[in-house]
Parts: sequence; structure tokens; C-alpha cells
Amino acid sequence: MRKSMVAAALLLLALLTAACGGDKGENAPNSHEQLALSYVNDFLNETSEEARSAYVKEHVHPEYQQLYSADTPMPDGPIQALPLSNPEVYKSITDVQSEENGVAVWLKGEDNKEVIVLIIEGKVATGFDNYSGSMLSMAGFEPLQREFE
Repeated sequence: MRKSMVAAALLLLALLTAACGGDKGENAPNSHEQLALSYVNDFLNETSEEARSAYVKEHVHPEYQQLYSADTPMPDGPIQALPLSNPEVYKSITDVQSEENGVAVWLKGEDNKEVIVLIIEGKVATGFDNYSGSMLSMAGFEPLQREFE
């Protein structure tokens, strides 16, 4: 089971390698960017376990909710709250085939902390960051970051 969740995350990463880039405009964030900001503000920055659990149930894609639970097969354990101060949308990329198949939103915060949030079918899949040291984030952040350039 652990291998299947890791494989699913890596498959999602592979899907996004075919994505094209788009610069952040001066416009208001689109719905995917708003969801990514919500992931940071309402999950990563949230201190209440109950509120984070409710966020996962409502906003995380059902196929990825196990990454956020205590019985996750991930070696690092469940995805934890990791504060990112003053997040701003830097860039977004969209899957070439269909926007609903996969969107990645790169957010930058204070202290050079960054997170790339993956969104599938209008729901959060996961976030890869440059500051937690988790195996999942280390495996995904830099390859995704290169896709934005």
C-alpha cells in the first residue's frame, strides 16, 4: 500500500512534466490559485487539529486523503502543519490535456519558504515544499520547480 501511494504521487509528478508554464499576472488569483492559498492558510498554517481534519475532508481529493491521516503509508508519516507566512502566488502551470487533470501552483512566502500545491479535479492532492525536509517534498519540489521555468 505504501508503494502504491508513493507511485501515485510520482505518477502525478510525471503527468505534470508535460505541463506548460504561465506567469503570474496582476489579476486576482484564479480558483486553483485560491485553493492553493487556502491550503496554506487553512491547513499548513492552522494550529487546530480539528480544523485541519475538516479541511482535508472538504478540500483534499479523496484519493490523496490518506496522505493526511495517521495511518498513511508514507515513510515520513502524515502531512503536517508547516507554517508559511504571507504566501503569494508566484506561478501556475496547467496540464496540457485538460485543466481539470492537474494544476500546480507555486507559492512563495517569507524566509525563502516555498510550496508547490498540486490540484486535481478542483481538489488539493498534496503540496511539495522546500523547507520541511520530508521525503515526499524533497522528491517532488525541485523537479516541479524546474517545470515552471
